[in-house]
Amino acid sequence: MKIRLTLNEPTQEQWQTLALLAGATNISSVKRRLQGGRGAAGQRMPGYSPAYEKRRSARGRQTRNRDLQFTGRMLGAFQVTHVEASPEGFKVTWGFTSARARVLAVAHQKRSRWVGWAPEDVTNVRGALQTYLDNE
Repeated sequence: MKIRLTLNEPTQEQWQTLALLAGATNISSVKRRLQGGRGAAGQRMPGYSPAYEKRRSARGRQTRNRDLQFTGRMLGAFQVTHVEASPEGFKVTWGFTSARARVLAVAHQKRSRWVGWAPEDVTNVRGALQTYLDNE
């Protein structure tokens, strides 16, 4: 996803800050979206299987929305993993800091796409970057 910004002679430090802000805001936006049971295109995620719904309910977990949160470890491991800044812009990579979380994430992604840029994620990142730049 490319988001265009206009900056007057940005420093390496400014690019680095913008990159980290963009990555952290996107991850936060994805997690908020998931709380409402919505995937990467804003679509409603498919429900839980009856057996898994029963297991979740027995452990006091909500079953109305597929939010990908049982223990919280998978989404807790969803983080900015690399930032690359240059005079032309920046690139942010996010991923999973544990192999187990990565395996779970891939399985969930195959069932219903949830990692990606939903329109609201783009809006949230643009807003955060603009707020930062307005206060810079």
